[in-house]
Amino acid sequence: MKTSQKKDVVIICGGTMDVAKNEDKDGLRILSEFTKHTINTNLIVMCVPHRFVLQLSSSVNKEVVSFNRILQKAMKTFSHMHVCSMSTNRDHFTSHGLHLNSQGKNWIINKWASIITPII
Repeated sequence: MKTSQKKDVVIICGGTMDVAKNEDKDGLRILSEFTKHTINTNLIVMCVPHRFVLQLSSSVNKEVVSFNRILQKAMKTFSHMHVCSMSTNRDHFTSHGLHLNSQGKNWIINKWASIITPII
């Protein structure tokens, strides 16, 4: 990303499937390395969404909570990094509870706009 500039924005999204496969530590390591090499670009990293098809107490959802907490803490050291929380509103997700529906997509677009607008 040598051609990126201060007003550029990259949005990075991961999912619960990666956390569920215990690939979260690799993801954090790779994300941290990427962040160190993209200091000329603003980054927005999405927190991993809750899996609504599973119970709140499921091991996957516990891992999601843990991963998001570690993500937010790890990324605080980077001034060009913005960690964006994911909606916890069940109405923002499809019936299977994994992907955002149109209402959720509108919610996330507004969230991104609130982060990007001050940058540009």
